[in-house]
Amino acid sequence: SGIQGEIKEDIVIEKQCIGTAKGILCVTKTDTGCILGGSAISNSARDSPVRLGKFAADELLRTFETSACVDEYLQDQLIIFMALAKGKSQIRTGPLTEHTTTAILITSKFVGDIFKVHEQTDGSFIIECDGIGFQ
Repeated sequence: SGIQGEIKEDIVIEKQCIGTAKGILCVTKTDTGCILGGSAISNSARDSPVRLGKFAADELLRTFETSACVDEYLQDQLIIFMALAKGKSQIRTGPLTEHTTTAILITSKFVGDIFKVHEQTDGSFIIECDGIGFQ
């Protein structure tokens, strides 16, 4: 793929912890300043660190390859802020999650039909909102 640039590693190993869970977080900053993430967590001894790393990297790449500016875990969290803001807001996401479509539906019940969703040719979506300017 067209991924270029410097790779920095920041490995943190917690030596004092409770339980046997393990997790990984992969983060990238795009050349336009977007910060995207992919993660995996497991409580099973059968899940190898390599498998978790691949899962997190695949999750990150799914978002990165669509030119999204927010990942699948942030997109639904921004809906209420877009609705309450004054004026027009736009975010570019990857494929819409069920949480995001639900957040748009529920928010629209309170503030009216102020969202428009536009699918892009690269698989990303632009969510547009004319916010109510709540003060």
